[in-house]
Amino acid sequence: MIALWLPTASAHVPLDVGDWTLTEIHAGAAVDGGQWFELRNNDESDGNNLVEAGFSDADGDTFEVTSAVIAHEGEYVVFASEDSTVAADFRFSASFDLRSDAGSVTLIDHTRGDIDVVAWDASWGVPEDVALAVTLGVETDPSANDLAANWCSATPTPGVANGTCPEVITDDDGDGVTEEDGDCDDADPTRFPGAAEVACDGVDQDCDGADLCAEDTGRGDTADSGDTGDTADTAGEDTADSDTARDTALDEDTGEERIPEDDEECGCGGGASPAGALVLLAAMLVRRRDR
Repeated sequence: MIALWLPTASAHVPLDVGDWTLTEIHAGAAVDGGQWFELRNNDESDGNNLVEAGFSDADGDTFEVTSAVIAHEGEYVVFASEDSTVAADFRFSASFDLRSDAGSVTLIDHTRGDIDVVAWDASWGVPEDVALAVTLGVETDPSANDLAANWCSATPTPGVANGTCPEVITDDDGDGVTEEDGDCDDADPTRFPGAAEVACDGVDQDCDGADLCAEDTGRGDTADSGDTGDTADTAGEDTADSDTARDTALDEDTGEERIPEDDEECGCGGGASPAGALVLLAAMLVRRRDR
């Protein structure tokens, strides 16, 4: 169905995505309070008018707001069917059907398109006798209210802020880890258990309680003391170097050649080099010949 947008006496104020979000839906029959839905104004401007905005349902039925519906930031407005018993800022005809089995509500700006959409199916378990409310904390996010996990059955509170859904655990930063799962900063998607740690940046990316600079793998060579690879313990002021031959030994800390500190490290054994051993053997043979 194609909506016919007609100008009204009030001036149209263009809407942007996020200015308004759907926060509560009641799909009940007239005896249960009728059909209604609630929107929250998130716009910082001093009063936001929904006049000339439009709405559509899952069947393509539409209606347009033909009178001023104004709310300030953080305030709520209610749209209800003509047979609903709740107090409403604007009423729509019975042809606009929210449907509890599978339905949707779309807020439309006729110059900018869809502003917010909430669509549900039977898996959401939309009740007819109580309201479906988005949980407190994500009600201003037009993408968060697309998710069934962020909604729950609630006592109808049209025009009033919702509470927190007891069964909902939100992942505010979208990194796939909730605070319940150990996310130490659910407002930062780069910080969660298992995240790659960035050395010496003053941030604990993997939520283990310490920045990489403060870590020590057990040899006493932290990054602060000069170990540039403390996670694998392959570099550091007191890390044992792997090369042992005297002529090829490299100091892993500096990358420069070094002299092994003892005979065991150079592979000589007995306190003498191979060349020294040959000299000693030759001297013994000379002594025997002279006898």
